[in-house]
Amino acid sequence: MDNKHPAIMTLRTPIVCVLGHVDHGKTTLLDRIRGSTIVDMESGAITQH
Repeated sequence: MDNKHPAIMTLRTPIVCVLGHVDHGKTTLLDRIRGSTIVDMESGAITQH
């Protein structure tokens, strides 16, 4: 990094990987963090993508 021309920092969206076994709340956790309701729209509250 050049001290005469400091780098401009930009906000970037984080990339997150959530691993876990079937039906252990991964989507529910992400819904809570994002403030979304994806799991409510899925049949039987199970996400299959």
